[in-house]
Amino acid sequence: MNLLSAPVLGASALLAGPALWAGLVTGQAPLEHALSRYGITVALVWLALSAVAMLIESTGPTLQPARVGTDGASAGSGGPAGAAGDTGGPASGA
Repeated sequence: MNLLSAPVLGASALLAGPALWAGLVTGQAPLEHALSRYGITVALVWLALSAVAMLIESTGPTLQPARVGTDGASAGSGGPAGAAGDTGGPASGA
């Protein structure tokens, strides 16, 4: 996830909103304090959203492309049971 993406900056603005309000609008807090709190919040939100994105990507379904044999037909199961020279099972033609 990009550090300067809209979800990261928006969530950080929501979390650091009270400090930003106090620094920019009411003047109850120094502006440096509000902006440093916003910067720290951006880094923490970026780490959290990156971790969630990594977890979501790693648990998603993985699609494997179909393997095609040299004669253009599908290679079957593609595993050891479908290997050349397999003589067992009802599909062996024996």
